[in-house]
Amino acid sequence: MSTVSLIKELLSKCIQHDLAEQQDTLINIMDSVLYHDASPAFAREQLDELWADIDVEIELLSVPPDAEEISLLNPTFNVD
Repeated sequence: MSTVSLIKELLSKCIQHDLAEQQDTLINIMDSVLYHDASPAFAREQLDELWADIDVEIELLSVPPDAEEISLLNPTFNVD
């Protein structure tokens, strides 16, 4: 996958799943390369790590809450 395609996909995932922290990280990586002469090879490694981080976050967001989490979020809701 080309770097441009990777960046587009990462940004799309961040927006779709409301991952503001990861989106900020992505922007910082691009900013470092474009304006601060950071190594493109190192930036690519960071993008790959960010991809894995985003996939983990999406996985965590897709797990439904258990009964305990529901009762903590909604104390008056009966989960029995």
